Amino acid sequence: MKNQLLLLVFVISLTSCTSKATPNITPTSTSLVPTETLFPTAFQTAFYTPIPTDTQTPIPQPTVPLLVTESTPSLNPTVHKVFLYGVTGAGDRSGTLIVENSFLPMYEPQGGYSELQFIVLLPHPLKNNLSLSQVASMTSDWRMYIYRYRTDNSYSNQPTIELNNFQAETDNDFHRLITKVEREKLQTEFGDCRAFASQVIDEHGGLLWQGYFVLNPNSGLYNLFDNNKAREAVNEGILLGYPYSFYQEETAFFQQKGFITISEPKGGFYRLTYMFNFILASGTSATSEQEALASKLAIGFFPYQQDGKYSMSDSYPVIGNAHPVSGTYTVELPIDYLKENISGNNMYHLQIVDDKGNTIKDETFEYIPYAP
Repeated sequence: MKNQLLLLVFVISLTSCTSKATPNITPTSTSLVPTETLFPTAFQTAFYTPIPTDTQTPIPQPTVPLLVTESTPSLNPTVHKVFLYGVTGAGDRSGTLIVENSFLPMYEPQGGYSELQFIVLLPHPLKNNLSLSQVASMTSDWRMYIYRYRTDNSYSNQPTIELNNFQAETDNDFHRLITKVEREKLQTEFGDCRAFASQVIDEHGGLLWQGYFVLNPNSGLYNLFDNNKAREAVNEGILLGYPYSFYQEETAFFQQKGFITISEPKGGFYRLTYMFNFILASGTSATSEQEALASKLAIGFFPYQQDGKYSMSDSYPVIGNAHPVSGTYTVELPIDYLKENISGNNMYHLQIVDDKGNTIKDETFEYIPYAP
């Protein structure tokens, strides 16, 4: 498996502007980056946080002494961090931290995992103020729920796996709760699905934590990595589709005849990511310049208009991320909005402008729902 590089993701602040005639920025020749240099990093890590797949990631230990203040720390257990490990039948483990608002990719070794193990770390001060038996008693009614990931992020009254068997453990720094689910049970409950959401719920039914993980992603992207067409297309703009189904690979959709056609597979997508060469589009090459420009961008997503007139005040909210390491920019398309066919013809337009009204990127999409 090719090595992956960690990308720092910068959340774009959305600002309001009107759709005036806006000139495109022409990049200088010094801003061009060879596609073969840019593409591997960008294409393999569009939005996943890389993890080691063949070694166990240790639970991190604090490197800064805890500051003692006169205030009394809360003794009500809460969630500090959650780690996820895959465990094989031979007992080998691999995994890492589930980063907030990001999918954790889990790559199964040959033979697969027999179970998934969740480790819930409690805040450090509890270690010095509560015994392990007290923690076990206070968290005895906690639950973990696992769901099929939903693009609308709504999990009420949805099929779920409930884990109510947290085991309390401790070490020199943290109390922690451990629970596990059989890999086969995921398939039995959710069928052909690779993307999941998990929640930790307290004894009152309150949500303490929510995270996301994906089993065996990116197989299609590694194949596309060797595709020269995909290498060139990322300069202009490429759409990456991530299917729920294990039987379908990730797909790249290219611009043809002025727009990108997205064909929904059986089972649908759990993520659609549009990517383009930010250096070429903006004319900025230095990391600091890319970060500064990205913080001033406004992103609009609209039903397609033949007259090309769009106003940011009418935009559907979408999120964009700058990736200065690779010189790319990504936008997450709203899948549920696409399915609603607001435009009436399944066509939509993406527009990205800077704070001076200059157009950084325009792209038009056609969304074709799956038809059996």
